[in-house]
Amino acid sequence: MKRKDAFTSLLLIVGLISIQVNPVTAIEPRAPTRWYRTIIDKGPGGPTETTGALAIGIGRNDNVKRLYCANSNNGLQEYSYSGGLWNKVTITTGKRYESIVIGNARGDGVNRLYCFTIWTVDEVFYSGGNWTVTTIFNGTSDICGAFFGIGRNDGVVRLYISERSGNITELRYQSGAWTITGTISQGVWGEALGPGRNDGVNRIYGGWEGDYIYELSYEGGAWVKRTVGQKPNSDPFINETGNVTLANGQNDGLLRVFYQGVFSDIHYFSYNGGSWSNTSVAAQPIYFKLGFKLGLWTPSWAIGPGRNDGYNRIFVAGDTAKHNPNLGNAPDTTYLHEYWYAFGPPPSWDYNPRIGWTGLGGAACVRIGDGRNSGKQRVYTADGDGTIVEYSWGL
Repeated sequence: MKRKDAFTSLLLIVGLISIQVNPVTAIEPRAPTRWYRTIIDKGPGGPTETTGALAIGIGRNDNVKRLYCANSNNGLQEYSYSGGLWNKVTITTGKRYESIVIGNARGDGVNRLYCFTIWTVDEVFYSGGNWTVTTIFNGTSDICGAFFGIGRNDGVVRLYISERSGNITELRYQSGAWTITGTISQGVWGEALGPGRNDGVNRIYGGWEGDYIYELSYEGGAWVKRTVGQKPNSDPFINETGNVTLANGQNDGLLRVFYQGVFSDIHYFSYNGGSWSNTSVAAQPIYFKLGFKLGLWTPSWAIGPGRNDGYNRIFVAGDTAKHNPNLGNAPDTTYLHEYWYAFGPPPSWDYNPRIGWTGLGGAACVRIGDGRNSGKQRVYTADGDGTIVEYSWGL
């Protein structure tokens, strides 16, 4: 045998040995990652089955997160996930709650539910195996917001209740009772509290007629009102802004003031060290029906890491049928949509329409949270027809 032929045979033998030692394993194709939709509960139907009030939090102070929802049958329900099933408990009946907030509003480290109707605010507390409901505020006009925090930047937690009249009532729990500590009569529908300028100073933010967003700051013993800005392309006849929230929507660590116009356009203001600038996420309406537009003062959108990837996105309930003038008398169907900030180049807002169907009620509250107490964030919606839906991102 020639040297060249011997060398070729040796390479062939080594190759066969290599193939036997390091076999190639076929990769199984994986199912595409997508949104999974689970119906948690569904009422008997009808356009006013739920008010859209929905909240996620530790309502019993047992370190377990649960889902809370109110409906127009004058009930407040608690949903707990265990053993692969959702278990429902009726907390109370007799009142139609428009919105629910969970947290430590008394400043004593104990969570309670704060639920408001059009005219009253109730404090709902779990203790000793029982729920107690106490009315802590009676309004003089439609209540449109309830939130709490250190509004005066003095280390004291206070509860703020906003009314349609433009007044905000400030309450503090002290000496065993709720006490009104002030009224902010500045013509603002207050909805959010926090360091919107990213300077560590808490302020109140809210909308008002004329498509304006305002800022309230406690300075020198008094509340000072400043204009953040006006929504672009304001309609001269229908001009109200609402659903104001502070969030890190661009995922750059900075808070911004997000809001929606009455035609469901989505915008936000950024503070640039001396002035506010407006950015439009969705400048043209895509026929979203908002809570405040319907008289249901509850958020029809939420901003957070709904996909559990550490990246905040906007999730908004949108009515793509009945209120689209191009579709005539189509069914009043509501869908969940998704927006996110793409860094580019160039940077822009991207859009994923119709993640899933929320119901037939024409309006839905949207929340993001760990409703199953599993450590995983999910998106939840409560539609006007009584449907409560959970959206999970994954395989």
